[in-house]
Formats: sequence, C-alpha cells, structure tokens
Amino acid sequence: VKTGDGDLIAIMINSISEGVTMKIYDNVAASGAVLINTFSPSSGVPYPMPFHFKTGLYIDVSGTIDYTVSFN
Repeated sequence: VKTGDGDLIAIMINSISEGVTMKIYDNVAASGAVLINTFSPSSGVPYPMPFHFKTGLYIDVSGTIDYTVSFN
C-alpha cells in the first residue's frame, strides 16, 4: 500500500467473498512486524485502525475482497 513512514487510519470493506482473511504488516512485503494479526473482516464494515508504521504498509489478503485503505 505504501513505502515508508505513515499512519494507518481505517479500512472500509466494500464487498467480500466468504472465508477472506487479512493480515497487516509494518513492511513492504508479507513479513516483518505485524500490526494486526490475521482476522476475518465483514462486508460493509469500516474498521478504524489507528496504527503508526515505520517501514511501510502491507496488507496480505486471502480470497476476493474490495476494500479502501485510508492512511497518511
């Protein structure tokens, strides 16, 4: 999503298939420091995520999902 320092503000789940999971890293790949461990989001739900990241923001997703990430 982003390289470098920043703040994750929220993730809005627009639509989702069954069994989707997300895991969020402070990195530019699916490794390193975990900001939010694996969870199963729901469609139509905004998830406030007041987290600071230093290296980057990477969201690892399994399955089919349409989502919007808010960060600065």
